[in-house]
Amino acid sequence: MNLKLTGLGLCVAACLAGALTTSEPARAESAPAASSKAELQRALQDAVTRHVARSGVGSSLRGYALAPAIVQLRRYAEPNGKQSKTVCIVSLAVKNQREELVAEVRGSAAALGGSQLDAVDAAASSAVSRVPEVLSKLQGDQTDRVARR
Repeated sequence: MNLKLTGLGLCVAACLAGALTTSEPARAESAPAASSKAELQRALQDAVTRHVARSGVGSSLRGYALAPAIVQLRRYAEPNGKQSKTVCIVSLAVKNQREELVAEVRGSAAALGGSQLDAVDAAASSAVSRVPEVLSKLQGDQTDRVARR
């Protein structure tokens, strides 16, 4: 009798575990599909170029280059399905004339109900806004190195 109850208990546990693994939790979906990665990268490059031009940082970039990349782009859906949020994290690698990485700047943004491109644009703006501080530190380091020689 104990064996029958144990077997029944294992069967019920297995059925419940199967039902739990197939149910959908609140989701975080990776946003870019393979076909749209190039499009998103192009949109990021355009957004960075546009924000650099608007902010006037371009003149401070002499001798440095920015290499943008999307670190994370996810869409979070509410369990009720009524609202979604797209979160984007962007990295700007700051490279010197020898293509050496000298700094990295990150920006992030979230767009409620917005598109992926809105989140990418806002994250690019956030990252570009941090570039002047990094450049002033880099130029200060160069001045200190020359002064020490």
